[in-house]
Amino acid sequence: MINIPKNIFQRLNFSANLLTFAEFLLVLATYPLIRYTDSKWFVEDGLVENLQLIVCFACLVVAWHTPKDRPLFIFFGILMALIIIREVNMGRHWLCTAYTTKIYCSWSDVPFGEVLHWTRNIFTVFVVVYFFWRKVYRLVWQYVKTAPIYVWEFLFLALGSAVALLAESPLDNEPLEELAESLFYLAFLNCLLRYEKLKN
Repeated sequence: MINIPKNIFQRLNFSANLLTFAEFLLVLATYPLIRYTDSKWFVEDGLVENLQLIVCFACLVVAWHTPKDRPLFIFFGILMALIIIREVNMGRHWLCTAYTTKIYCSWSDVPFGEVLHWTRNIFTVFVVVYFFWRKVYRLVWQYVKTAPIYVWEFLFLALGSAVALLAESPLDNEPLEELAESLFYLAFLNCLLRYEKLKN
């Protein structure tokens, strides 16, 4: 039976950095952004999605260049690569525009579409295989037992993922969904930076 760590409350860390304040500002700005900005900011390939991709690439770079606990951080890097692939949908939107008269189309409508589709699926399987092959779960459990718990970052991770799911369905609110995803990615980047700096 797994022993639940007993020092959780001692490891709670409420400290904030510049990215934490950016996360707070994004939460506070969510309603004004939805209410008063151009809806084109939130469409596919729009301003918000492109900013998300910048944050995701930053996550990938930080994870890939972290010298300690390499299997764990490489896992986060390839996980972020998968998220980037998801965000751009393997470029299907651009291929649909280039090769068809549709903005959205099926994989079979574009050259090598099925190849791209299956490449994404294989890469998804690889992420899962890597997690078990490199025993990443052991490192995750070590962090669960001993690492500081950055309260604000985990709160924003949970808030971002929950609101994004609700905004997609049942709310069907694309601006809210994109802003919630942005919050999640920003908090994830902050977590990577904070845990990367830990000495032990």
